[in-house]
Amino acid sequence: KDVRAQLNKEFKEYEAQRTAIKSKILEPYKAFEQIYRECVTEPFKRADADLKGKIDATEREIKGRCEKQLEAYFQELCAVNHVDFLTFAQTGVRVDMASARAKTPKKLMDQLRMMVEGCAQAMATIDGMEHGDEIAVEYKKCLDLTLAIRLVTERHQKLEAERQRKAEAKAACIRVAPGPEPA
Repeated sequence: KDVRAQLNKEFKEYEAQRTAIKSKILEPYKAFEQIYRECVTEPFKRADADLKGKIDATEREIKGRCEKQLEAYFQELCAVNHVDFLTFAQTGVRVDMASARAKTPKKLMDQLRMMVEGCAQAMATIDGMEHGDEIAVEYKKCLDLTLAIRLVTERHQKLEAERQRKAEAKAACIRVAPGPEPA
């Protein structure tokens, strides 16, 4: 036990010396790290953050101009096609930098044109239909002609079924109701 205790004591002394030597050896490197951080790392990070902010602001401006151009085109399409209920947000058009860099984002303009013309065509189809006003209201909510027709058709089927049920119940009550008693 004594020998082991002596070995551990000597080992601790060696370790303390090693740690002190390592610390002395690393002092110049730690000083270098501090200077490097102050003169290189932090200025580069600040510059990168500044450039990122400027790039983001520029891209927002470019996208904003593109969106304004597309919204103006959208408003013109709506006026020409007599579609007054559709909003730009409902079109789902999203401007990215690739389309914003193009002078005229043709793909997005085509998407808008197809959407507005599709709505105009749907409204023309609805115009001649039975329950057209109701279908138009539903269509303006969901922008899906098939769904709008189905919703209105189902609603009218349910109303008709309810009318029949009430009529049958009324007829059953009349048959069951006792007549006047004979005198």
